[in-house]
Amino acid sequence: MIRFSMANTQSIKSRIKSIKSTIKVTKVMQTISTGRFKLLRKSLDASEKFFLYSHESLKAPLWHVTHAETQEDQAVIPNFLKQHKSENKSDQILIVAIGSNRGLCGGLNSVIAKQIYNFINASSKNKITILCCGQKIYHETERVTSKINGIELIHVPTKDDMGSIHNTATKIYQEIIKINPDQLLFGYTDFISSMIQETKTTDILLLGDVALFGNEQHYRNINADTGHQDIVKIAINNFVFGSIYYTLHKTALSEQAMRMRITDNATNNGKKAINSLILKYNKIRQTNITNEIIDIISATNAAQ
Repeated sequence: MIRFSMANTQSIKSRIKSIKSTIKVTKVMQTISTGRFKLLRKSLDASEKFFLYSHESLKAPLWHVTHAETQEDQAVIPNFLKQHKSENKSDQILIVAIGSNRGLCGGLNSVIAKQIYNFINASSKNKITILCCGQKIYHETERVTSKINGIELIHVPTKDDMGSIHNTATKIYQEIIKINPDQLLFGYTDFISSMIQETKTTDILLLGDVALFGNEQHYRNINADTGHQDIVKIAINNFVFGSIYYTLHKTALSEQAMRMRITDNATNNGKKAINSLILKYNKIRQTNITNEIIDIISATNAAQ
């Protein structure tokens, strides 16, 4: 006859209590992520419109200036917007790695770090600088690139709130203008839906799956005054800042969607574990009661 001690039931009670405490934490995290997700989702349309507007508004003036012969016109174009020309060499690459400050978001940071690592291994460029937006992505990128020489890591501090996106975008923009790389890439997570997010490492000219240099014949017919370099500078600034804001917004939204899904799964798994433990506890308790009854009946029969 199998007998279970009181220690078994006490252990199960402790485990149930511990899981209930964990569920409370995951529910709070899910509520916070849901609130942030709703705020980010509402402002996503404005972010996408600004990005597409800055993208489209740059096409015509950029085509005319990049095909101009004067040095004044060429001087206003950053190096990473000249790479469509075959003679331009990408000696210096800047990768903007956009992640999060914390984990528990579906491996978002590790996947981006691995994609950057694969890109670096496949690249034979002279110098690669990585701007890491978020503490977690910084540590992940530092870990995977620790054995690669010639990699410069720059940490851009971020905060987990809606208002910090603009401040972070400003810091990234200033670093990009300061470095002026020959090629500019963004490692970010594209938000497709609340259930689907896709990690990408994409050149700024192909961001949002829209090529900046497409039907060039169309732009030949536009009468643009290439002497107004200030207008072109404004268009370029809007384009770069819009691209940064777009990728930051997409990644932040993806992070909250992943965290919502993970905390929801953790809560459901915790509830299943509690139900399983309660069933096990009841079985042990019933078995102990049955054994005690059998002992009493056996003792009574023996006394007779």
